[in-house]
Amino acid sequence: MMHVIVWYPDIATSGSIAHTLLEAGIDFLEVQIPFSDPMADGPTFMHANSVAVKNKTTVQDCFDFMRRLRTKTNIPLLLMGYYNSIFRKGVREFCKQAKLSGCSGIIFPDYPLDHEHHEWLIDVCQEFGLDFIPVLNPDAAKKKKKKVAQLHPSLLYYGMRKGITGAKETLDENLEKNIQYVKGFLSCPISVGWGISTPEHIRNLPREADIAIIGSKTTDIYNTNKKIEDVENYTKSIIKASK
Repeated sequence: MMHVIVWYPDIATSGSIAHTLLEAGIDFLEVQIPFSDPMADGPTFMHANSVAVKNKTTVQDCFDFMRRLRTKTNIPLLLMGYYNSIFRKGVREFCKQAKLSGCSGIIFPDYPLDHEHHEWLIDVCQEFGLDFIPVLNPDAAKKKKKKVAQLHPSLLYYGMRKGITGAKETLDENLEKNIQYVKGFLSCPISVGWGISTPEHIRNLPREADIAIIGSKTTDIYNTNKKIEDVENYTKSIIKASK
């Protein structure tokens, strides 16, 4: 699973990056709705979100972006963002437009599961055939883990470290044990991220990890020389390592 932020650094380049990732052969693509305060994201995505917000990117722009991608691929396209973007548009309208744009599921790490009886986001996702993909980290409270288990999700987004996203030099030493623990109360595939950035990381992932998530490293690769070819070569090296 890889990641693109809509309209970062501009309209054309974000589209080129997304198409490059798809053509290289990734299995899932996260399409991030830019937000002014992306609390779960590290410096790379903080900067990219800031630029995209200054580009005046709207939620509708993100739907249009995804709709164009959907004409080119059949892989799952996942909208990622922060709940304020849904709240401002309205839960039902957001889910309706997401589905119409070809979205397969949504990842909103700040959505408060305790508020589902007020917001009804998960119920409305089910109504429109969207997968609500919950996010867990090693420091998640037992109460949240219980709520996630009660959702019976089709996929879990597992951040292997506490804190924020961002490429790291090594995998978390407790990753295998932590995934085994999560699989003790969830039967769905586990996607693992928040620090995976190299082919070596991919080769060293524990077998319990079903999907590897690479987010900010792709953006770092582009930012270094501003070359789409660098993104393509990097992505191909990651996919080769996963075989």
